[in-house]
Amino acid sequence: MFVVPSVGLSQPRTLGDVVLGSDATSHTWLREGTLLLLFSGFIALCAQITIPLPFSAVPLTGQTLGVLVTGALLGGRRGTLVLLVYLVEGAIGLPVFAPSAVLPPGVGRLLGPTGGYLIAFPLAAGVVGLLAERGWALVRRRAPTSET
Repeated sequence: MFVVPSVGLSQPRTLGDVVLGSDATSHTWLREGTLLLLFSGFIALCAQITIPLPFSAVPLTGQTLGVLVTGALLGGRRGTLVLLVYLVEGAIGLPVFAPSAVLPPGVGRLLGPTGGYLIAFPLAAGVVGLLAERGWALVRRRAPTSET
């Protein structure tokens, strides 16, 4: 939560704060851990949506959508942590990355042609999350006024 200086009211920073309520103090570690695992699972599901490209070893996937949605919903810190957990899950061999007959599983994915994309995902989620926390997603327009 942050305080809006002009009004003095505190407002939720992201949609995740609105839905989950950021004022709960009991079982915070359990709630945060659950969010990390749920959203890393969400990204893993998005990764299963693939369109193979015949001219490239890197397919088009739904991973990017999952990364950006995660950052926007959870904020910068949580979004980055979710993606770090996701990368660790993939590095130890869990089938969370997009399926591929050509690319090796586990750490080999991080070192292969898709590695740059995967390693940049935590940064992307963090940036989108910080923008969401600062209200970048909100469009605020003022009605034209006639001042005389």
